[in-house]
Amino acid sequence: MSDNFTVKELLAEREQLLRRQAEDRREILRLGKLIGALRQKLFGTGKSEKVDYAQLEIQLGLAEAQLVSLYAQSSEKEDRQIDDLVTEPTEAPVERVTRYSLPDDIEERTERIIPEEVLAAPEDFREIGQPEVTEIIDLEPAKFIKIKQEYPRYVCKADRSQAPLTAPHPARVLLGGLASVRLLVHVILAKYLEHMPLHRQVQSFKLRYGVHLSRKTMGGWIEHVAEQWLSMIYESIKSDVRSSLYLNGDETPITCLDRDFGKGSRKGYLWVYTNRDGDSIYEWHMGRSAKCAEPMLKGYRGLLQSDAYKVYSSISKKEGFLLVGCMAHVRRKFHEAWRDYDERHSGWYILQIGELYKIERELKEHPERDIVATRLQKSRPILDAIKEQLDTDILTLNSSSKSYQAVQYTLNIWVNLCRYLYYPDANIDNNAAERAVRPSKLGMKNWLFVGHPLAGKRTAIIYTIIENCKTHGVDPQAYLHDVLEQLPHMKNDPERIRELQPKNLSKSCSNP
Repeated sequence: MSDNFTVKELLAEREQLLRRQAEDRREILRLGKLIGALRQKLFGTGKSEKVDYAQLEIQLGLAEAQLVSLYAQSSEKEDRQIDDLVTEPTEAPVERVTRYSLPDDIEERTERIIPEEVLAAPEDFREIGQPEVTEIIDLEPAKFIKIKQEYPRYVCKADRSQAPLTAPHPARVLLGGLASVRLLVHVILAKYLEHMPLHRQVQSFKLRYGVHLSRKTMGGWIEHVAEQWLSMIYESIKSDVRSSLYLNGDETPITCLDRDFGKGSRKGYLWVYTNRDGDSIYEWHMGRSAKCAEPMLKGYRGLLQSDAYKVYSSISKKEGFLLVGCMAHVRRKFHEAWRDYDERHSGWYILQIGELYKIERELKEHPERDIVATRLQKSRPILDAIKEQLDTDILTLNSSSKSYQAVQYTLNIWVNLCRYLYYPDANIDNNAAERAVRPSKLGMKNWLFVGHPLAGKRTAIIYTIIENCKTHGVDPQAYLHDVLEQLPHMKNDPERIRELQPKNLSKSCSNP
């Protein structure tokens, strides 16, 4: 009896400790947010706002003292759990970065470092054992080369009446142009993969190599390569993406220079669509209306996963395809409420959504035939509980609060949000499309804008090619060099062009 009584006592004590730890974690979160707000008020307030600095310093000191006390009582593990609570759910753990990694087929050279004494009198010494080996990594800088192509003329000795023979000029990407394929690829990737604007490439070529190439010249090269050649592969990828039964869609704004527009610039958009096979297509439009989505979605039959942007909803009703909502957007809404000191309501939703993501991570190890059944068994009850709480909170929360806005947003897309349960191909969120637009946002921070509305189209073409290379493990440099050597010899044959898509050349142009 005493043993049973001891076990009950221990279990009760354990429950009490767990409750206390949970309370401490909530208090730490609250104090952290409070301290951030107080510091912002104390050190970041504008001159026009009247502030009682003495009172703020007292409040800040008290909050920091409480936080230090709580941290002293909490273990490092508990602190990590708090960090986990506010971390955006990810599809896979981040790989640990090693000091360096080299491809297996990297060129290797051996240098023998002989002592000066041995070099002076080699006959006096004999090598013994195995040499000590150290390794360094070297990089040979690029260099410009001027290639003179000579086409000698020949006459037949036996029959001088025949016309002289000259080798035909090889088909080239730029007929009569100055740049080789290798130089064209370098300029394209420097801008769209490494996000180096053309004016900085001009400076780099001049300072490092003494070569002057104008920005206009290089811009013309990019225009010709994209619209004359890469556009054929682009259209082939677009056809494959459009025929997919499940798509992710998103759009992102980019400033576009337009002299015909009153302010000299206006906002354009890159629209991106991805499928389950890892194919991505970018489209450039000077707007964000339903008209801009029609080229891709008109006549589409399948699932489109997106955020709650109303254009997707309106065109889905018109065309008859189904929308799937994005749980990541819902979670961000509640996270915004959590940051606004409304932990009591938003924290519960964040935890429930975390459980849904946990189930999705586990499903990656399951065969496709089990996905729907598992979701209905494990995820459906969680979603039912969320819906019940949403229906309660929408009636009781302050309509001006961030939590109310998050609840309202979630209820508005609830049917679409739950649709992923019934389709094994569908994801819980739209992160695939959002990841696809990130490179363009990084590029925009460097080259700031698209130089002309027409330039947006070639930007979309080149991003499509590069992102498909990255998704399918293809080296963009090797790929572009390969296809730009082949395309001038091809007619516009859809089947042959399709063979040049990155996913179909992944073996010959794969990343090391």
